[in-house]
Amino acid sequence: NSGNITGIAPNVNILVIKAECAPDGSFYRTSDLVFGLYYAIERDVQVVNMSFGTYDPNNPFAEATQLAYDSDIICVAAAGNDGTAALSYPAADPNVIGVGALAEDSWSLASYSNYGDNSDIVAPGTVYTSLKNGTYGTMNGTSFSSPVTAAAIALFMQNNMYVTFDDVTEVLFASSYDLGALGNDWDYGFGALDVYSFVCGQRGTVTYDMLTDELENEE
Repeated sequence: NSGNITGIAPNVNILVIKAECAPDGSFYRTSDLVFGLYYAIERDVQVVNMSFGTYDPNNPFAEATQLAYDSDIICVAAAGNDGTAALSYPAADPNVIGVGALAEDSWSLASYSNYGDNSDIVAPGTVYTSLKNGTYGTMNGTSFSSPVTAAAIALFMQNNMYVTFDDVTEVLFASSYDLGALGNDWDYGFGALDVYSFVCGQRGTVTYDMLTDELENEE
């Protein structure tokens, strides 16, 4: 826009929810993030991006993500940047789409990207984006692969109203570009995000109008 950057889903309305941070950029309280998710649900958003995570084994997001699921709100979260399969929430939550990162200019998993149950799908982790003070630059991390995926979901939902979490994930995973071991695997999940296939792919309905010769003979 105006010669700078246009988002993947430029026609959506964005609700920005802020939480208090320490000088190093880390959040002071996980409870603030949980409250932020509840606020997004209260505002009846359609897609939530969560570029953060905690290794708290109790999963403090569980009740909020269940409410989001029940409300047909699609939650997407960064898998984490520690190169581990240790469970990071909300990405590892079953009601959340966890997103790992691909290395720059490669189909390989980024060295920093978490994997395992943290990652249902992978997407580009290196992006050219806006920075502070009105500048632009390249950054990397699963905090960027997550909103790339959330934006693709927003595009999908613009053309597919009244879909559930299960509806979205079924098409998202089926349309992904398979990497690593065949099917869902430990490193790449269901594969790499394929926006064109996800949003524009032809999906028909299976019918049973044609009978086999054997069935026709029986009739």
